[in-house]
Amino acid sequence: MRGQSVKSSLRWHVGSGALALVGLCFGPIAVAQIEVTPRLQVLQTWTDTANLDVNGTNGDFITTISPGVNISGATARVQTFIDYTLNGLVFWKDSSNSDIRHQLQAAVNTEVIRDRFFVDVRGGIQQQFQNFGGQIVNFQQNFTQNRITVQNYAVNPRWQEEIGSFATATAQYTFRITELEREGDASPVGALSDNIGHSGSFSLKSGPAFQKLRWDWTTRYQSNNRTFNDLRFERASSILDLDYNFSRKLSLLGSVGYEEFSDNTLREDQESVVWDVGFRFTPGPRLSLEGRVGERFGGTVFSASASYRFSQTDTLQASYSEDVNVPNQLGANRFGNVVDLDGDNIPDFDEPIDEILGQDAFLTDAVFQQKSGQLTLARNLRRTSASVNAFWQQRNFAANDFTTEVYGASLGGQYRLDGAQSIAANVTYRNTKFPNRGSDNFIAISPSYTYTISPNLNASARYNFSKRFSNSAALDRTINSISLTFAATF
Repeated sequence: MRGQSVKSSLRWHVGSGALALVGLCFGPIAVAQIEVTPRLQVLQTWTDTANLDVNGTNGDFITTISPGVNISGATARVQTFIDYTLNGLVFWKDSSNSDIRHQLQAAVNTEVIRDRFFVDVRGGIQQQFQNFGGQIVNFQQNFTQNRITVQNYAVNPRWQEEIGSFATATAQYTFRITELEREGDASPVGALSDNIGHSGSFSLKSGPAFQKLRWDWTTRYQSNNRTFNDLRFERASSILDLDYNFSRKLSLLGSVGYEEFSDNTLREDQESVVWDVGFRFTPGPRLSLEGRVGERFGGTVFSASASYRFSQTDTLQASYSEDVNVPNQLGANRFGNVVDLDGDNIPDFDEPIDEILGQDAFLTDAVFQQKSGQLTLARNLRRTSASVNAFWQQRNFAANDFTTEVYGASLGGQYRLDGAQSIAANVTYRNTKFPNRGSDNFIAISPSYTYTISPNLNASARYNFSKRFSNSAALDRTINSISLTFAATF
């Protein structure tokens, strides 16, 4: 049976122990309000392609037994959250594919000295697809070398001090560990490797004395050491972000500072003065607009977002951003909006990985420039919810001028037949372009039916179809699967 390696198991125990230790050492002498919610899910699946890395059809029945528990507790100064699931997969035909997978989201937030000194500890374990063009299929139960287990642990002590009504000063340090375990022996080129990171920052954020002009000045240093070829990433920045409330409807935005970073994957180190200017316009309760333009590393960068509410049930959102993504960073962060590098550079699994779009299923050891746009139209009624999402993304790897481009759309909806029954469906199309290799097309269709037996028990049936049309034999795959699920909480 495939399972976590000794190294991964050790990291699991170390991370769990660290979370518990912080809570025990710093928790005040007070009775915690603890809520424990156990759960159990049993999933029975038939698929015509159980092993995506084998040419031809390889059908199998797969039983997935997933016990889990959600624990939340709080005292006057300690908040704890742990959500853990053990997924045991049993393949009926080919038992060598049977596996045990762990999923964990955990955090301990401790206020050691009231309103001043805090210590946060986080841990996460998650499986996700990894490929430069996104996932190959929309199905998690199979065995594939395209999936990796990502473990993240971080400790973040920080000191916060109020300087009268002038500003709030914050100094913090973050130590983080990322470990990965891949199914099989394959390791995609450029894939993220195990790494240890350090980062520190000092910031001043405007206080109540500033009414119209809000400002935030932050200086940061970050380093990442990766085990693959001893790669090292370093980044330093000092940026002042400004937000001037010109009127009730209009705010003027701007930022200026200095940034530099170095990395083995770059031809040369990057350093420059960075700046941008922009606006936020909210003419009414329905419409909100924001835009920025600036300069970074010798090039012009743009970002824009818009939100419009047609009614209480219908909304439209659009966004465009440009950024430089660094190793071990998920998602693009718009320059000018001062982001928490100490947190955002740790892959955060507070939300599930989107298996349908697969946009978050990408981790790399390389620095790359990213441009992305997204348009979403959503409707939420009492019995019906639906959304249409169109997306575009371009990544340029400066080290070798390698550029990939992805665009596509997805449609999802749910309809409640009555108080106990509901039906849902998701349809996705994605096109991925690679240099000198043409493009791949991916389509996924997933209708489902759910019946709520009781408030604590429900059953569902789902059909999955996905097809990736590719010139690469390693990526050209078709899969059909039928799943029955029983889920209970206690």
